Order: sequence, then structure tokens, then C-alpha cells
Amino acid sequence: MLKNIYGINDSTIKILNIKISIKYKGKYNAFQPNPPNKNFIYLLGLDREDNSSGEITYNGDGKVDINLLTDYLLCELLIFPSLQPFDPFPCCRYQLNRSNFAHTYDISPLNFSKLEKRSIFTIVINKYNSH
Repeated sequence: MLKNIYGINDSTIKILNIKISIKYKGKYNAFQPNPPNKNFIYLLGLDREDNSSGEITYNGDGKVDINLLTDYLLCELLIFPSLQPFDPFPCCRYQLNRSNFAHTYDISPLNFSKLEKRSIFTIVINKYNSH
């Protein structure tokens, strides 16, 4: 099972017309609740570059890096660079604060109530017109 691949299920998405964010505990909180107050898409490895210049930037630019989206949006997938993004291994370079870990990877996908109880993140994709 690939634990870092999430289906988008929308064939109409275009790279320049979306904003992807990750919300904690279903609230509209895009940042880790304690210092250093980093954006979750940055902490999970999805935002390391400035999409305009391609340069690596401190805390990213607030947008998922285009190079991560280019090939996969056509397949309707969002792929995180670490194997267990919401419960990272100790050696992973993309780290959440331990209090934010979502211990969901050891639960059967058929156990919906337990899975939902432990799922404390929501991936939000907003589409907009480029006019």
C-alpha cells in the first residue's frame, strides 16, 4: 500500500487554477499550532520552492511546488515526498511536531470509524478561474 499517494478524483483540475492546503483537525488552521508556526504544506514537503523563480525559499511560497504537480495532476494524484507524511518516520527530513502526528497508517482502510477518529488532517483543494 502506498501511504503517500492521495487521489484527487477531478479530471478538470489545472495546475495554475488550484490552491492546495492542509487543515488540522478539520478547522481552518493552515499552520502548525506551536512554534515555529510553519505552513503544513511546507512541513509535509509539498512547498519548498518559489514557483515563480524555482528557488528554494524559507517556508516556501504558500503554494504546492509545480514540479510536484506537473506529472501527477494528469493522473488525478497528489503524491507526498515522504512515505507516511502524517505520521513520519524518525529519519524523515519532513517532520511535523510529534503532537500533530495522525496515527492512521496502521488501521485497516475498512475500519472507517477508527480511521475517521484518527484522521486529524484534511487536504483542501480550491479551484478558481484564471480570468
